[in-house]
Amino acid sequence: MSSQSVSDLARALEQAQSVLSGVAPSQLGDATPCAKWNVKELSNHIVGGAMMFGSLTRGETMPEMTGTADFTAGDIVSTFNTAKTSLLAAWQEPGVFEREMVFPFATLPAEIAARVQLMEVVVHTWDVAQATGQVESLDNSLAETVLTFAGAMVPESSRNVEGEPFGVEVAEPESAAPYAKLAGLMGRNT
Repeated sequence: MSSQSVSDLARALEQAQSVLSGVAPSQLGDATPCAKWNVKELSNHIVGGAMMFGSLTRGETMPEMTGTADFTAGDIVSTFNTAKTSLLAAWQEPGVFEREMVFPFATLPAEIAARVQLMEVVVHTWDVAQATGQVESLDNSLAETVLTFAGAMVPESSRNVEGEPFGVEVAEPESAAPYAKLAGLMGRNT
């Protein structure tokens, strides 16, 4: 795992925090390109995901989830900042790059785990940004980075019209912006 991977993840997390801070309470019920979640649900997923990724990166066993936390009911930006700081600290622990990380769907080597984390943060940040009118603020280089590996990480067998876990790829022209290409790859319409 390279320091570039951690640097990219740090930039993606900063971007997510910025987008979360730009969500108005009146937008929480709005639909997102991620068909299964509205802005509120997806914002909660981003925060909960950062918390989960911190635990996984530290090698902790994931606790059984008994309900869905509502981080939007409090200071979501502060809560996300705490999760972001914890996650990035976990990537600095001695021996972290030699670990295998146990996700709910697979056990992965550190480099692949970092890519999964980066892809998850970048894609869902775009979802919220798209739904809340913040796409122009996004860093295209993060989408370009994720595009270099995302196609290989999403097996065709995991794609379907319901979008569980991934939608059918939406073809975008070669001239499309990086986030449009990434959204299409993930089965989202722009």
